[in-house]
Amino acid sequence: MFASLSVLSNDIARLFEQKKRPKVVVVGYGWASAAFVHSVDKSKYDLHVVSTRTKRFNQPQLISLFKPTYTEPPKDLVLTEDECIAVDEQARLISGRSQNYNYDYLVVASGSEPNDYGIPGVKEHCLTFKTEQDLERLVTLLPSVNPINVIGAGPTGIELAIKLKRMGNIVKLIEATPDILPGFSNSMKDIVKATLEQNDIAVERGQKITSVSSSFITQNAIDIPITGPVIWTCGVKPTDFMRHLGKPDEFLSVKSAIFAIGDCATGRGPPTAQNAEQQGLYLAKRFNSDFQGQPYKFTEFARVLDVGDGLLIEKNGYVVKIPDFLKSFVYFVINNK
Repeated sequence: MFASLSVLSNDIARLFEQKKRPKVVVVGYGWASAAFVHSVDKSKYDLHVVSTRTKRFNQPQLISLFKPTYTEPPKDLVLTEDECIAVDEQARLISGRSQNYNYDYLVVASGSEPNDYGIPGVKEHCLTFKTEQDLERLVTLLPSVNPINVIGAGPTGIELAIKLKRMGNIVKLIEATPDILPGFSNSMKDIVKATLEQNDIAVERGQKITSVSSSFITQNAIDIPITGPVIWTCGVKPTDFMRHLGKPDEFLSVKSAIFAIGDCATGRGPPTAQNAEQQGLYLAKRFNSDFQGQPYKFTEFARVLDVGDGLLIEKNGYVVKIPDFLKSFVYFVINNK
C-alpha cells in the first residue's frame, strides 16, 4: 500500500511539474517553425503551434511542379488552424480569428507577403506568386493569355519565367537594376543569361517601375502598353502581424518573451528556406540552453536555382548543374530533412 502511495505521489509530482512548463506559442508553420518545434526540448516547454496551414507548404518546389505540395507535421505536435491578428504584450495574450491564446513565450514565424514598395497599381493590377492561391489564379489565366510579363529578375522571377516559357507561353522579364540576380556570382549570372537566351525569353534591365495600370506599365517615366498579365516577384516583407511587433535583434529577440524567425525576421539574413531553417534550429538551441549562446549568424551552404532542365547549385562562386532526372531526389531530401 505504501509503495502504491509513493508511486501515486510521484505521478502527481510529475503532473505538477508538467503544468509548470512555460507555454511556448509558435505562430506559423513553415520552414523556420518546423525546425524550431522539431528541435526544442519538449520536456522543458509546453509547445503549441497556431497556423493558417496545418502542414508545411513546400514553397521552393511550387514553380518546379506547378502544384502545391506539403510535409505533414509530427503526430505529437499540437497545431491549431487559425490566423493570429494581434498581441497584448502585457497580458501575454494573442488574439486569433477563432480564439485567443495565452503564452509565456511567443515565437513568431508567420512568414512574409509580397512587397509592392508602395508603387501605385501593383496590388490592383499584378499577380503575385508565393502561395497556392497565387498559383491557382495564374493557372486559370494560362489557357487564354499570351504574352506574360514577369517583373523582377531575381530567383523567383527567373524560375517562373523559364517555367512559363517551357509551358508554351511568350514571356518577358523586366528588372529595375542593371543586371539579373542581384547578389549572385558572375558565373551564375552568365549561365542563367545563356539559359534565358536559349529559351527565347526577352529581358529588359534597368527598367524602374513607377506605376502599373490595366493597360500600361510605366517604366523609367515611359508608359509601355501591356496585353497580357503582369506577375510581380520583386521581394517580400513581413506579414502585418509581425510588422506591428518590430524587428528582431541579433539573438532573434523582438521584445520581452517574443522572438521572430524565418521570413518575418527582417534584417537577419535572406528570406530563404535555408536561412529560415537555420534560425529555427538556432532559436531551439537557445531555448534548450536557457537562452545562452552567441548571436545568430547565417551560414549559406549553397544557392539553388531551378532552370527547367535541371538545378544550378552555386557554392563560393562555383556553379554545378544537377540534371533534371535527379531534381525530384534533391527536392525530396530538402523537404524531408
